[in-house]
Amino acid sequence: MNSSEEEDYEYDYDKTVSIIPLEELVPVSIVYSITLFLGVTGNSLVIFCILRYNRMRSITNILLLSLAV
Repeated sequence: MNSSEEEDYEYDYDKTVSIIPLEELVPVSIVYSITLFLGVTGNSLVIFCILRYNRMRSITNILLLSLAV
């Protein structure tokens, strides 16, 4: 009992499909870039302050240091 069915359909390979429209992609990319920059800057400041100043080396700040890394 072999049966095979053929389905005929056409696909346009030249047509590009974008998941996110360009009008949404640009603002979202800008927001993500700003968030990344602020996050890296903030974490770098936390690391610098804890490593630079000895009085900042408490148990709580060491925990924050490990989270910033």
